[in-house]
Amino acid sequence: MEEHEYHKAYQALNSCPCIFEKALLSTCCTCSQSQRIHIAEREGMSCLTPFSQQQCHELLNCLCDSAQFALKLRKVEIPLPHGKLLKIQCGGLQGLQTAVHIELEGKPVKDIHHLVQQALVLFGEVKYFPYPAIVRFITHYRARQRRF
Repeated sequence: MEEHEYHKAYQALNSCPCIFEKALLSTCCTCSQSQRIHIAEREGMSCLTPFSQQQCHELLNCLCDSAQFALKLRKVEIPLPHGKLLKIQCGGLQGLQTAVHIELEGKPVKDIHHLVQQALVLFGEVKYFPYPAIVRFITHYRARQRRF
């Protein structure tokens, strides 16, 4: 399947793509509102509800803005390179989990949707999340090493 055809099929089949798709596919977290989709030999993630997708989109935008200096970016350009986006997603979610539940520091995020809901109860709005503390986790996040 050609790359252009794949993207066309992906957009047709996935009307509500998961914002944290890279984090989910890298297995650094899971989400109760996500669903795997398979196109040809590739995998993608879809969000079950547009409302959850919107909350995650707002969170990812705030994470990108907050991590701009830490990742040595002059401005956040979309799309970000895969490695930087994975660092923002996985590190950001681990940082948010630690901000909500200090005892879970260093553990994988079990449910992104549930974590975001708990953080909203605790902090009120996405813009009030403790981003300086979360950015430390983004900076220190290391993706698993490739095996040769």
